[in-house]
Amino acid sequence: GLNYIPFENIYLHSKIKFNNKILIINSVELIKKQKTSKCGNVLFIDDSNFFVECKDALINLNDCMDENHNIIEGTEISRYLNIHLNQQLK
Repeated sequence: GLNYIPFENIYLHSKIKFNNKILIINSVELIKKQKTSKCGNVLFIDDSNFFVECKDALINLNDCMDENHNIIEGTEISRYLNIHLNQQLK
């Protein structure tokens, strides 16, 4: 409900703040899992995907922007936030 692309959103965005950087979240993909996982563990990163484990699901940050509203995905998110594979996010 907060994504107005291609129009400017004058209200607010869903955001994550990490390492003093703001990541704007436009869309996530939720993948259900049977096995309990390590919550907050960065499980997989490639050019277009950034998967974080939750208790009973994986969250893929698949449509994000940096603070200047540039679209970033996967490895770009990792570099922008200085997050690496298997890092435990808190």
